[in-house]
Amino acid sequence: MNSTVRTSRLLTILAIGIGLAACNPLKPHEDPTRHYFLLFIEPDEGDLNVELDIAIGVGPVRLIPYLKRTPIATRVGENEIEYSQIDRWAEPLDIVIPFYLASNLNYLLSPEDVEVFPWLGSKHIDYVVKVDILGFHRNANGDAELTADWDIEDPNGRDLVSRYTYIEVPASENTTKASVTALSDALSDFSREIAAAIQEVEATRQAEAR
Repeated sequence: MNSTVRTSRLLTILAIGIGLAACNPLKPHEDPTRHYFLLFIEPDEGDLNVELDIAIGVGPVRLIPYLKRTPIATRVGENEIEYSQIDRWAEPLDIVIPFYLASNLNYLLSPEDVEVFPWLGSKHIDYVVKVDILGFHRNANGDAELTADWDIEDPNGRDLVSRYTYIEVPASENTTKASVTALSDALSDFSREIAAAIQEVEATRQAEAR
């Protein structure tokens, strides 16, 4: 075998080896997945920042089933949702949203206590906030959309407030990061709406007690 043929075969074997190495399924690949978490309420000049001598119970907070998946959802049509292949929630929304609402209400109302469902049966609760999250996603423009049915009950389970809320918050740009910030703002605005209702109910109760 002459040197030219031997060299040609060696180059062919080398090329095959490089190709197999590139296609090796055991070769580590960079994970493109990105994880996002919600932001707690940002202080605002218009916030209530009152101090109420009450105990608030948050929950149950129920999420519509499509929100129980960790991929971030985008509404692309009137009745169509797409899930991102790489952008995910760092924590399940049905677990974290009740705690975010409780933390936001604690900031806005400075109550004596805030509990997240389930709480001990012996715990005294003045107002129970029950929430059904019907929508919490970005739309095709990247803007945040939040839809919810919610109620405020007294300790005996009597409805004091029953409302439907739809909130849309524009994103600064059409990126997942900006959309998550907008979704955080939507949840903050929702918390402000609940806090205002609790303050109104408590003011009525105090007036009736005089």
